[in-house]
Amino acid sequence: MGIVARETGEEAWRVALERFPEDRKGQIAHKLAMKVSDSSWHEQLSEIGENPVSEENPYWLGPFENYKTFCPYLVGSYERVAEEVARYIDLGFGTFILDIPPSEEELDHTAVVFREALSRSSV
Repeated sequence: MGIVARETGEEAWRVALERFPEDRKGQIAHKLAMKVSDSSWHEQLSEIGENPVSEENPYWLGPFENYKTFCPYLVGSYERVAEEVARYIDLGFGTFILDIPPSEEELDHTAVVFREALSRSSV
């Protein structure tokens, strides 16, 4: 998964949309890949993308749907994204594979999320 988190959800979304703008060529490539793919995982991710993103649903598939990456992103405030990551930790997940952050600064923002998630976790 990828993570874009900031102090506020609005700031996180500004960064996410700047990093992954809509790309018509990428959308066409994604649709073509969906037609020829037999991957159930690819199909499941596409179905998740049909749900609108909100504070209740921080999962964003914009980068996936524009053929920029092959994973969902969690986008929102540190608090909201950490809440979602903490749910995974509480379910027993101890390893997370992250999309490659574009900079050390972005990795620092992700570290804030994981520190907060660990403090929220009941594990």
